[in-house]
Amino acid sequence: MLDNMDQYGISLMDNSISSYHRRCFEDFLRVLFSLKPPHHLFQQDISFTDVSNEFDRYKLWCSNVGAAHDGPNYRLSLDYRLREAPSHKKQISDILNRLAETVSLLLSVSVSREPLCAFYIY
Repeated sequence: MLDNMDQYGISLMDNSISSYHRRCFEDFLRVLFSLKPPHHLFQQDISFTDVSNEFDRYKLWCSNVGAAHDGPNYRLSLDYRLREAPSHKKQISDILNRLAETVSLLLSVSVSREPLCAFYIY
């Protein structure tokens, strides 16, 4: 039997905004942990403070729009509010997916011993 879960324990079939949010949130936490001194090798390239500030902005946005809500709080969720606007839900999901990919790349850079320029895609 195939396991339909990703590395975050999120169903690969779940395309809810809250699932994309969980992926972003967890990757932001991993990046921040990897950037804390003395572990961080690329302090000149990636600032803990800058990432922390962006994470704070992200958390504020999520709490304001209800991106994290699901389960018993589903009626408070952005998924619920956009249930009749699938194109808007898809746009937000796509944005969160791109953010998750970017934060995941940042995580790769922050834990790698490769120089930052090795991760640029030309």
